[in-house]
Amino acid sequence: MELPGGATLLEGWAASVSRDYALVLGSGLGRMGLGLVTSVIVARVLGPADYGAFVILSAVVAVSHGLVDLGLSDAGVRKISAYLEHQPGTAVSIGQVFFWIRNGVVVAFLGVVAFLLTPLAQLFNLDGREVALALAFLGILGTTLSGSVNAILQAARRFGRISFLVLTNGLLTLVLAVILGVSHRLTLESALLGLGLATSLTTFAVGAKLLLRPWTILPPTGDELRQYAPALLRFGRWLWIGNFLAVIASRLDILLVQQWSTPSVVGAYALAASLTSKADILNSTLITVLLPSVSALKGQQQLRSFLRRGLVSGSVISLGLIALIPLAGPLILAFYGPEYSATVEFVRWLLVIVAFDVMVAPLLLLAYPLDKPQLLAQGDGLRIAVLLILGVVLIPLIGPTGVILAKLCASVSGASLSIFRLYRLSAGVQWTTTGEKEDD
Repeated sequence: MELPGGATLLEGWAASVSRDYALVLGSGLGRMGLGLVTSVIVARVLGPADYGAFVILSAVVAVSHGLVDLGLSDAGVRKISAYLEHQPGTAVSIGQVFFWIRNGVVVAFLGVVAFLLTPLAQLFNLDGREVALALAFLGILGTTLSGSVNAILQAARRFGRISFLVLTNGLLTLVLAVILGVSHRLTLESALLGLGLATSLTTFAVGAKLLLRPWTILPPTGDELRQYAPALLRFGRWLWIGNFLAVIASRLDILLVQQWSTPSVVGAYALAASLTSKADILNSTLITVLLPSVSALKGQQQLRSFLRRGLVSGSVISLGLIALIPLAGPLILAFYGPEYSATVEFVRWLLVIVAFDVMVAPLLLLAYPLDKPQLLAQGDGLRIAVLLILGVVLIPLIGPTGVILAKLCASVSGASLSIFRLYRLSAGVQWTTTGEKEDD
């Protein structure tokens, strides 16, 4: 099992990242296209009432999945990647511990949910839909199982296999939606069971087959749990906090606009936010591809080389996003109609913010080799504070443009805080002759 590492880690780095990025991005865009077709089928067959419940349940699942992940996904990738080249046996053991801890947390969470199903249905205005709510929560287990296999493949830089699984899941979901729709069996419950749980479990089964020897998902030993679990949980807790804050920040702007704008303006801004959130696939893909490499970096020279190349990659992608700005108007008006003309200007400015986030993403990844994920959480906390304060002040004065300015200031201030502290930390880190941090 060979991966680039040590002195050879950055040889051919630019070509490798470009190839892997194109592969993962292509599969992600393909999955997005398949998902759009699936959503059209589900929406038309279920009708507004059931489809609304389906969207609400999907949102509940998404938030719950983020809560129970505990930051273990990225923590697992980071730890496995750090050991994979020089100590592959240790990397495999960490992978086993990661898999069982992550899924064990979900099983425990579902056990608690089972006792609170009726109160939760009332909380989310889903009275009488307890079965649908139970199926939605059960889907978290399928998503976590398949996601855990994906994380191990990501750490091993098997991006081709990840892309295959992503497209497999999207295609299975679409085919099943068509079959259920044509046979008149597509209901809210069958959609949650078939399009959610069944496709995730199938993807997990396929992914488990794609794991190369000596990878295994057999239970770890007690000694392995005691040795590796604390480090995974310690690193993951800060990522969990940061990810949760990032989710709040990504939704806070719409809630702020809703407080001081008319329904038509809220609709126009919500569409802009939805469209530009799709562009975030460029950022998430870049992080997916770079994370295994940055986690294995050791020594000041490798850190500096990674930063130079990462900034080039991020800047190129950002310029591509900026180039899309002139196309926003014609495309939005053509697909959504003139009643959404206000959306055009919102999209243009929101694309600038996404471009900035993509450009600085490689710099923020330094938190992984430096073992300081708390700096990312601190940056996300500052983002929320700036967005909330400036949004409350500016939106009543200048409307939704105010929240866009607030989002830009929030992104710049949050990223700047994290990058500044990471830079100062990296300059003071002492490395051993083997490339390890001395405080490790």
